[in-house]
Amino acid sequence: MKLAKRFFMPLPPVLLAIALGVGQPTLAANPPADDKASVERISQESEDLMKALKAYTVKQRDEALEKSQAALDAIDRRIEALEAQVDQRWDKMDQAARDKARASLKALREQRREVATWFGSMRDGSVEAWEEVKDGFAGAYQALQDAWKNTEKDVAAGDKKKP
Repeated sequence: MKLAKRFFMPLPPVLLAIALGVGQPTLAANPPADDKASVERISQESEDLMKALKAYTVKQRDEALEKSQAALDAIDRRIEALEAQVDQRWDKMDQAARDKARASLKALREQRREVATWFGSMRDGSVEAWEEVKDGFAGAYQALQDAWKNTEKDVAAGDKKKP
């Protein structure tokens, strides 16, 4: 049962923080008018990945890992873009907005690490644990997607705080 403990890692308290206000970046190149389209695109990408993961069998592990790695790479680019947005908007944000953006970004990075942990378990886990690990990765990935939505809102709200 030692193996089961490895794959049934509880999600960290950061998920509670995420549910209360962390979120989703758009690509820095997108103007604010594109925010709704960006949110919809990211939501669709997340939904597509979740459907694909559910369908993958252990025999399709390599394909699942490849698709998941591509999603993680996209996540990293979006987090970097959001951090760049915060840097660009920093002078327009009041202290409360800065603190909230900083906390949101920190929680977002922590959740990204949680997804990476599940990805490693999915990659290195046993055949017997495939379904459990796949579900854990999917749940952590979805929580990260939800976190983006809230962080983006926090960052956008920060722009309106300081004239």
